[in-house]
Amino acid sequence: MNREKKANVSQQGFTLLELIVVLAIAVTVFAIATPSYLRWRESVEYRTSAGSIAAVLREARSRTIVSNLQHRVEFEMSVPPAPPGPTGRYRMTRGERAANSQTWITVIQDWTAVPVSVTLSLIDLTANPGNNSIDFNTSGTANIANLATAATITVRERTGTPRYTIEVSNVGRIRIL
Repeated sequence: MNREKKANVSQQGFTLLELIVVLAIAVTVFAIATPSYLRWRESVEYRTSAGSIAAVLREARSRTIVSNLQHRVEFEMSVPPAPPGPTGRYRMTRGERAANSQTWITVIQDWTAVPVSVTLSLIDLTANPGNNSIDFNTSGTANIANLATAATITVRERTGTPRYTIEVSNVGRIRIL
């Protein structure tokens, strides 16, 4: 009889106190881990945005060389103070000539918005004032006006802190710094 009571006691399960202790430990671990997870997630968004922009720039350069027609990557930014939602976008278009294209109506890649937590900033990139784009020539070089060596696109936090810089040199080299 004594053995039967011991067997029943061991099969009863957890006490309420044990469940509360386990739950308290789980909540504490979750509370400690959440801020780190959110910072990591934002960091991934910044890196992914920079990588995506660099990939589009490299693809535009490659397409220009292969097709012998100019390609352009255009950027649009929201003017501060930025409204809620995406703060920038970019797309790739193709010109009608090998050099000095006047029209860029063929859209190769439609507008891609950057994530809400990412802000793009750049300088006036081309010879056309007010036109934020980078044009590639059939030799693989980039048209960068008023700049001796390179144009930059900066991926920033909403607070303005720079995270990544994409540099496009006038010889067509594209780097993420």
